[in-house]
Amino acid sequence: MAKYTVKFSCGHEGTVRLFGRSSERERKLKWLETQLCWDCQKTEQEKKYKEEAEKGKEFAKEMGLPELTGAEKQVSWALAIRKRMLIGAESYKNHDDSDAFYDWLANHKDAFWWIEHQSNSIHMLVVSFQIERRNKEKAARMEEVEGLELVRPKEQKTNVIATIEPGTDRIKVVSDKNILIIDTVRDAGFKWNELWWQFPISERTGTAEDRMVEIGNKLLNAGVPIKIKKELVDKAVNGDYKPYTTKWIDSDGLRIIIYWGSDFNYCDEALAIPSAYYKSRVGVIVKQDYFEEIREFAKLYDFKITTVADELLRKVEEKIKGARIVIPKSREIVDDKPNLKDIMDSSRDVLDDLRDE
Repeated sequence: MAKYTVKFSCGHEGTVRLFGRSSERERKLKWLETQLCWDCQKTEQEKKYKEEAEKGKEFAKEMGLPELTGAEKQVSWALAIRKRMLIGAESYKNHDDSDAFYDWLANHKDAFWWIEHQSNSIHMLVVSFQIERRNKEKAARMEEVEGLELVRPKEQKTNVIATIEPGTDRIKVVSDKNILIIDTVRDAGFKWNELWWQFPISERTGTAEDRMVEIGNKLLNAGVPIKIKKELVDKAVNGDYKPYTTKWIDSDGLRIIIYWGSDFNYCDEALAIPSAYYKSRVGVIVKQDYFEEIREFAKLYDFKITTVADELLRKVEEKIKGARIVIPKSREIVDDKPNLKDIMDSSRDVLDDLRDE
């Protein structure tokens, strides 16, 4: 290490300590002589900040932006940062939520927020905006949910409450993150959609009420307190619901399809129906002509039949049972073939007569 006196480009002199080989120190000294001294750099930087702050102030006035709050130096610094970041936000303008994102960004009034986020990319800011918006929507929706009652299991294992909500074509379970709730709803077939756990409702899943009661009962048994519609509380407590089944007889309009969930295996039984064959990832395919065997199979193994499949079977049944029933007459076949012995005897008689003549 060695001390050197440097004359900077601004004319001021200063002492510096340099390390390394002599050639490196010489190169460093030459470079320092092209730079401003520390005091002049600070003055120049403050001047630059002031100019950028003035530009930021003009930009804010032009765009109608809200005034920033905070210490004077923070506000001066944040004005320039805000201008730069809002101009950068224009790169997101082709997205559906670009206007909402820009308004969210522009309406931050805390100068420290702008200073704290000045290094964030536009992508990072968009992610923050989307998360915040979802949380607000979630909170607003929770406030709108009415007619729910809180029920706590006697052996409660968590203070996190699972709210069970009905939807138009699905039911939802909304809660803060909790492993008990996650495991329970996932095992029940619910899927995560970034905001809540949801389960689609269709003919094959049963009614929304049954599924709400079922998941409510499972959560209570797992030790989770729940919020559920008041009229469903007793059913959830007592487990009064039609269980969800994956055993179905369905149709694509042309044929009958028998399938079941991964917890069961009825392949051999289904293949015993005439014309049946197995198709991977589909199930067992059967001709609808064998409606009696199909209905018997459903009754024997507790399979549900969809409306489409039931209608197809009914039409085939009507067609077959509507066919004309006849009693066919049998026809006796008479053997008119001549007897060879009779022919030979007759021939001998003729020969004898000829001899006598």
